[in-house]
Amino acid sequence: MKGSTNKFIIKNGVCPQYIGAPLHINVGALRILVFDKNACVGVVWKHFENRYSEANGQAEIRFFERYRESYGLWHRMFVNEQRISYDRLQSALNESNEYIYWAKIKGY
Repeated sequence: MKGSTNKFIIKNGVCPQYIGAPLHINVGALRILVFDKNACVGVVWKHFENRYSEANGQAEIRFFERYRESYGLWHRMFVNEQRISYDRLQSALNESNEYIYWAKIKGY
């Protein structure tokens, strides 16, 4: 929930719903999914802008619209105040099938 520390389980899987602009992720697309308890609440995506940005290549969560009141829509992923690389997260998932992520959600 917004303003509190939440435990999320991150896993590879099939996106259960469409996400519109700017991501345009279709139902059934293979993605990194975000679970809070047993519910899939969003996806992780690799930040990319056409211009130079330090955020490029970093992992961010896009929560599904129905969880907007609980979490907001976007969350930048950090561990020990350092951004998490999307590629490193994917490598960790390839090794262990899930990743536990603790995060304080600001709710943008």
